[in-house]
Amino acid sequence: MAILVTCPACSATFRANDQYRSQSGKCPNCKKYLRIEGAHVGTHDVFISYSQHDKAVADAACARLEALGIRCWIAPRDVPGGATWGSAIVEAIAGCSVMVLVFSGHANASEQVLREVTTAVNEGVTIIPFRLDNELPSQDMRYFLAPLHWLDATTPPIA
Repeated sequence: MAILVTCPACSATFRANDQYRSQSGKCPNCKKYLRIEGAHVGTHDVFISYSQHDKAVADAACARLEALGIRCWIAPRDVPGGATWGSAIVEAIAGCSVMVLVFSGHANASEQVLREVTTAVNEGVTIIPFRLDNELPSQDMRYFLAPLHWLDATTPPIA
């Protein structure tokens, strides 16, 4: 987890690692010293769920969101060394407020993607489906995704 810190000198907000709670540190904006205190927040804003077949699109979406200052968690980049894949994903989903689901025929058929969507629903994470093709969701996916507004990228270019 992270701590959302607000600088008393310049009012800038930033995340700090929870291990630094109650210690002194410098504000990355104004460089003044402050005490690391604040509410717990996830270390990332968005979890990106995708099939390995759609990795290029998922990586592009991640890069675009991060260029806008939105912190993303994406496998395998953010799976910590020595962590088990499942626990890393469950922890990451629980620590994010939004999941971007890169949805395609491949994602629709992926048991892993379905597990991630199920976990997001159970954690109360907002899911934003980003449709790459005209594939209709499977019954399992439709159960979770039917009430959601979809972003469509079915007509190139998707940039």
